[in-house]
Amino acid sequence: MTKVLLTREINQTYREKIKDLGYQVQLMEEGGPLEDIDLALGGLALRKLDFSQLKKLQAVFLTSMGVDYLPLDYFSKKGIILSNNQGVYAETIGEFIVFNLLQIQKANRFFIQKQEAHLWEKPKTGLGALKGKTVLFFGTGSLAQAGARRLEPFGVQLVGYRKSPKPQAPFQEIVTDQNLDQALKRADFLVLTLPKTKETYHLINRDLLAKTKPGVKIINVARGDIIQEEALVEALESGHVAGACLDVFEKEPLDPASPLWDMDQVYITPHHSYSSEGDREIEYKTIMENLKRFKKNQPLIHVVDTDKGY
Repeated sequence: MTKVLLTREINQTYREKIKDLGYQVQLMEEGGPLEDIDLALGGLALRKLDFSQLKKLQAVFLTSMGVDYLPLDYFSKKGIILSNNQGVYAETIGEFIVFNLLQIQKANRFFIQKQEAHLWEKPKTGLGALKGKTVLFFGTGSLAQAGARRLEPFGVQLVGYRKSPKPQAPFQEIVTDQNLDQALKRADFLVLTLPKTKETYHLINRDLLAKTKPGVKIINVARGDIIQEEALVEALESGHVAGACLDVFEKEPLDPASPLWDMDQVYITPHHSYSSEGDREIEYKTIMENLKRFKKNQPLIHVVDTDKGY
């Protein structure tokens, strides 16, 4: 019988469903022999695993989209198949992007604070709008496309940044490294949806922020270390960056001493942009499909190129 190693991220309901498919299940956190494991299933908890002990490992199925926490070089060398949850959170995160743009523009924190204080008070300046603004997406994959589609009715200019200049709906314009600087000068918002790679590490740094339009606002639903956090704090304190909605951080949980917590123009969520009423079903959809395919020796879906990392 094929033996599957699960992390606690796979809940009890789905553990039973996996058993019903004819798999033998072992929970990683409870210990046990690893030499005869055929498949490993889970998310971030798998980063604690010494994969070299899994001598028979054939494939790893993830609940996450990100794969940067795994030993991709080792997987490539050993021919271990990796499948992530590519695209399954796109619709939910697309909504979250729009929500964040609106809460910045509509001074959400101001009104919540006044409500808590039982004060009938209006802001000293008018509320912001989205119509006519330029939104620059870093990355044009499924997350960015879902967010951009939802922004189309607001009358914004949708710009996507990626390696290739090939057109990509629903973006009205695609920019690359060759013309990114010009796009930064006119973008009212930067929305980060890139995967974590060597190339994207600290992509949003002091040099790049200095090239942005004064008053730019930033949304990050990707990976925390795409942003050089110290540089962002400095830009927020100076006012060059007028606001930020951050769902991810360089170090998670975010340090209680971080100045980001106390900035009124910053909205913080705990790496939760993927969540929805049906997030459990969404989370396991790809895994369950791949378990059925693996049993029938059929091609797996959402297989990651471990040499590239995405």
